[in-house]
Amino acid sequence: MRILIVDDEPIIRQSLAQLITQTDKRCEIVGTAQNGQEALQLLPQLQPDVIFTDIRMPGMSGLELAQHISQSAPEIQIVILSGYAEFEYARSAIDSGVVSYLLKPTKIQELKTVLSKLYGVWQARNQPTLRTQPDEAQSDAPENNAIVRQIIRLVEEHY
Repeated sequence: MRILIVDDEPIIRQSLAQLITQTDKRCEIVGTAQNGQEALQLLPQLQPDVIFTDIRMPGMSGLELAQHISQSAPEIQIVILSGYAEFEYARSAIDSGVVSYLLKPTKIQELKTVLSKLYGVWQARNQPTLRTQPDEAQSDAPENNAIVRQIIRLVEEHY
């Protein structure tokens, strides 16, 4: 599953990319963007299946990005990341066709749940061409847990 990460903070982009790839081996980070406008420019080239986007960014917000994508490429699944637990943001996200709304800092279990949900939808859409692959993430669980704890600590220290 191909993922594009959109956030105006470089440390968040980098940390989230590491966290996602360590949490679920079926995920590939195909690129990052610092705002919605850059993400829209990268879409044709990167062809992501999923976009993780911050809700508030300069230029084009994550909600505006979600609205553009829901109209032009509705097959792309969108996850909003936000430091704000406000109902209006969540409602606007739902109206824009967002699959999930995660609060920063993101909890590992919530991310695992969202990635499993995203993969299930992606797998259903690509079923005819998909070959079943063993879940490698389980075999590396102790190593993954240590790496995840390290990434969480980094994010908490720098965000």
